[in-house]
Amino acid sequence: DRAAVAALAVVVAAYAVHGLIEFNWDYVALSGPVFLVIGLLLGRGASAPRARLGWLSGGATAAVVAAMLFSLAVPWLSAQKVEDARAAIERPDESARLAEDAHDLNPLAVEPLFLWADAEAARGDVSAARRRYVEAVELQPENARTWRELGEFELEVLERRAFAERYLARARELDPEDRVTEDLLAQLGSQQP
Repeated sequence: DRAAVAALAVVVAAYAVHGLIEFNWDYVALSGPVFLVIGLLLGRGASAPRARLGWLSGGATAAVVAAMLFSLAVPWLSAQKVEDARAAIERPDESARLAEDAHDLNPLAVEPLFLWADAEAARGDVSAARRRYVEAVELQPENARTWRELGEFELEVLERRAFAERYLARARELDPEDRVTEDLLAQLGSQQP
């Protein structure tokens, strides 16, 4: 029994050490088993209080399970809405609505914002499209892709070279290996008057 507890404690310790190097809260596949082990370790001596708590313990367990299922389902539903928005891009009003729904479900993801911007541009509302790209940059300012998408929009849709160059330079700063950004910057250079 002590060997099993020691082995489980080693798993938690290894996870903690790994977390110091690269923290993975968002990866259920990695974090879920560790939290299960922590729960098992904490529950080892909890048989007496459990009997006293009765229905409260069951309600708390149900709430935790419901929260876990919700946290797994919402990103999946958002991804489905993103795919639906992508498929509906020929119908910009529907695509914009689906992308907005995806963003509402997962407000930390930038992909719904990109699709929403594409739909707005397809509807002819370039100001709204630009607001979505700016929102993506504000949401994830350390993400090279958000800067690249904004820069590409400035270059190809709004034809504002100075803004495009600034945003693409920031994208290259964040990800010097991105070929798409390099190609866009080369395109800017080849269009010099």
